[in-house]
Amino acid sequence: MSDTVFVTDYAPAERTPEALINVQAEVLEALPLLVQLLDAVPDIVFILNEQRQIVFANQAAVEVFNISNRRDIYGLRPGEVLNCVHSGKNAAGCGTSSFCKTCGAVNAIVEGLRGKKKIEECRISQKPSGKAFDLSVAATPFTCGNDSFVIFVATDISHEKRRDVLERTFFHDILNTLSGVVGYAELLSTSPQDNQKSLLERLIKFAYRLQEEINSQKGLVAAEKGDVSLCLESIRSREFLHEMISFYQGDLSSSAIPIDLDEAAVNVGFISDKTLLSRVFGNMLKNAIEASQPGDTVLAGCRSKDDTGICFWVQNAQFIPPDVQTQIYNRSFSTKGTGRGIGTYSMKLFTEKYLKGEVS
Repeated sequence: MSDTVFVTDYAPAERTPEALINVQAEVLEALPLLVQLLDAVPDIVFILNEQRQIVFANQAAVEVFNISNRRDIYGLRPGEVLNCVHSGKNAAGCGTSSFCKTCGAVNAIVEGLRGKKKIEECRISQKPSGKAFDLSVAATPFTCGNDSFVIFVATDISHEKRRDVLERTFFHDILNTLSGVVGYAELLSTSPQDNQKSLLERLIKFAYRLQEEINSQKGLVAAEKGDVSLCLESIRSREFLHEMISFYQGDLSSSAIPIDLDEAAVNVGFISDKTLLSRVFGNMLKNAIEASQPGDTVLAGCRSKDDTGICFWVQNAQFIPPDVQTQIYNRSFSTKGTGRGIGTYSMKLFTEKYLKGEVS
């Protein structure tokens, strides 16, 4: 083993020397039919040693990662091959950052090295592209001679997760908004004339909300494909906040939770895409409202940053647990149940890939 001292916040950090990696790889590749059998599997298959390093990769992995020789990735860990955004948080690499504590891949591998077969789900965002993957991963213990290994299989379930989210959006969120449109339309048809103006205003708000729900989904699909054209315009920060708070405070679903504008919020001009910015900030407000308790107040504000930028923020009274904080921007991760987890992911995607900002 190497004498280098590695630091870790989670899984063991030590690595196997390259010479021993090559020996392990040669032993495995010499096993009868192993290469042929694993190359026949359409999913990504790695064999990992006790330090979670790749000592075999099947043909599917070669094709997915577009490498000329499978040995090019031997010695790396799975997150390093996938370019996971967290694989470089610590010098020791994949599995050693605090974010890795909730990683299904790392946890499955660790259990596999303990002799237990484990199946988990794993959400990975790639650097620098920001592309997101939802994976089903399986780790199976495997012994060869005196050495322990794990057969690691990764299956892309991104389309399945995407379908779940779309079903959740169209069958739940949009139907809820549509119910508001129908409800106010019915009230409008039977109410006295002096009440019709206020009912019409609410009906129009719900109609705009329905339109925005559909456009948000269309925008997210386009953003993931890299097919978004920015429409830049001049915006005043405090006026933008007033507009957003007024819109979301007028929504019946959030009316029980007041939204206040911070008195210290600055009113400076800046250039951005107002539609994308509204979707990001709207998700910030919705999340804060949904996580609030009766009697709470959501506070929103903005401040100048580094003389050239603007920082928008939203605050509520609730605390986000550390294990949730590490996963909050992963696609399909949610504390609200299955078929959710797009809101915070889209915030980061829109802001960092298109608006050239940062979400934290």
